[in-house]
Amino acid sequence: MRNDVFPYDVPQNLSKALSGHPVAADGIAYHGRHDDTELCFALFEPVRSAVSMAERRTDLDANRFWQVAGRYKIGLAP
Repeated sequence: MRNDVFPYDVPQNLSKALSGHPVAADGIAYHGRHDDTELCFALFEPVRSAVSMAERRTDLDANRFWQVAGRYKIGLAP
């Protein structure tokens, strides 16, 4: 894991290049620099109109949240 500060102009320029590429990508999946075990998703602005909610679940795996939160020694205040 890198400890240096990553400039925002680099990923912004990369997203512009990818969104304008002939492959017409709607976004990217990547491993975050703060935790390379977790998968992150970045969707480009134009895809907003193409994304819809297929299902809304409120019974998500709470244990999964606490496993990740525990890794960083964070929690929720009552």
